[in-house]
Amino acid sequence: MASPFDADDVAVLFQAHLDEKIHSPQRDLLVVGGKPIDVQKIDPYTVRFTLAQAYAAAERIFDSLAMMPRHLLEKPYKQDKFASTWTLTTPAAEIAGLGPFRLKEYVPGQKIVLERNPYYWKADRSKNRLPYLDELVFLFVGNEDAQTIRFQAGDTDIISRFSAENYSLLSKEAASRGTELFDLGPSLEYNFLIFNLNDLGSKKSGQDCRQAGVVPGCEVSSSRVLCH
Repeated sequence: MASPFDADDVAVLFQAHLDEKIHSPQRDLLVVGGKPIDVQKIDPYTVRFTLAQAYAAAERIFDSLAMMPRHLLEKPYKQDKFASTWTLTTPAAEIAGLGPFRLKEYVPGQKIVLERNPYYWKADRSKNRLPYLDELVFLFVGNEDAQTIRFQAGDTDIISRFSAENYSLLSKEAASRGTELFDLGPSLEYNFLIFNLNDLGSKKSGQDCRQAGVVPGCEVSSSRVLCH
């Protein structure tokens, strides 16, 4: 059964993220000018956010925050059970969200099945309720080559982010298999490396690099990375 989403859900979400006991990885993003963002409910569907100072990237703050249901998570939050409420063993019926699909089944090491969310708010220009698909199945595959093999065998309908070698292989078979390959060009995605700059003491540089998650053959200091 669906429950309405309103300003109270938003307020509780930000309260939880800003609570230091929760150890939310998003908390630092919600502190601007040394002060937490102030969240104020104006009416059932309006929330005001007040920042301590001007912040050019303010809109990006909300990109990384998934809205969560108050009716399922507020009670565990007040009981200090927020972090353990939704786990890999939680039944799909006890998890809710605002997206076009909702969790139907999770099989560890095998697949995730999503089903159409009948309460999703968005519709197309003809006022047909979205999404169009009834179900999505994501298979867990060990590596890119195995992913390509599963696609060639007809086990999957879509494959993305593969190497030039596998692209060449699939392009040669596209006509005979009835598949299509599209180069979508540059995307808005980005990848980055995070270096552990903690003081690792007198340990050898090779050991330091492995612990810091740096490519072997690199030496890390507080200001530079040297590869050899």
